[in-house]
Amino acid sequence: MLDLQHLDSKIDVQTFTPNATGSIASGPWQTWIKPRGKQWVYVYFQGTGGGGGGGFTGAAGSARGGGSGGGSGPIVRGIAPAFLLPDVLFAQVCYGGAGGAAGAAGTAGPASILAWAPGSTSTSNQVCQLSGGGAGQSGSAAAGGASAAAGSTIISGPFATLFSIVGGGGQASGAGGAQTGAVGGAISLTASLALAGCGGGGTPVANTDFAGGGITGVAATPVPSNISGGAAGGGNGADGYLVQIGPNSWISMPGLGGGTNGAAGTGGKGGNGIRGSGGGGGGAGVTGGAGGKGGDALLMIVSF
Repeated sequence: MLDLQHLDSKIDVQTFTPNATGSIASGPWQTWIKPRGKQWVYVYFQGTGGGGGGGFTGAAGSARGGGSGGGSGPIVRGIAPAFLLPDVLFAQVCYGGAGGAAGAAGTAGPASILAWAPGSTSTSNQVCQLSGGGAGQSGSAAAGGASAAAGSTIISGPFATLFSIVGGGGQASGAGGAQTGAVGGAISLTASLALAGCGGGGTPVANTDFAGGGITGVAATPVPSNISGGAAGGGNGADGYLVQIGPNSWISMPGLGGGTNGAAGTGGKGGNGIRGSGGGGGGAGVTGGAGGKGGDALLMIVSF
């Protein structure tokens, strides 16, 4: 939850959460109206995360790969003098990509947009377009699901030049555990404020169980290090959560990978991502675990 109580009461904050899952042309679009008496406008835009892939389904005694996590969404930050901007801007803020069912890929995070006019497919009419994190891939009998790509930004066209604006890409996801038997791919802490999903575990012909991928790396206070994924034997990967850095800033932790269930039962489900982070991959099993949903987009426009 955003804590806006630390901001000066004279500052206008308009926050936009998802109401869009579709294409640029279909919308729906939300409207920002420039408040009176403000001199500067600051934009913070977090793109969507991709859904994790499902773990492979196969009979006991067969090789089965884990699903990969979904990529995380990009972030755009920009500031502009208020007098240069129009009275109205239009935003499409989307839900994250869906997680894949057993043996199926997830869905890439949809693009989220800030524009001068609604419904435009042309980047010349947009301030920025944030392509969501890539779709997690399902495991197979031959391999674990391949890592999903990071989300990216398009900042182009005449209107973008009115802002002093920068975009940062997301993070590529953890791969699914190999069909020869392996822990799902882990994610390490990076400079990104939204982490990609972790991979689900893979199980070999011997039916040995492996854990889902987690988070590794040196702790960056207050972020803990070495967070484990779903336990071997079909443990579900934990859902992502927000680590509060300041009153209105955070790191979005991803969905963790599911553990395998080689001899019987269902592999662990990948965890759901939160606010731009990727969903976790499902663990392989007699029935593969489903991938987790990617985190939603968020747009915050602050006028002061």
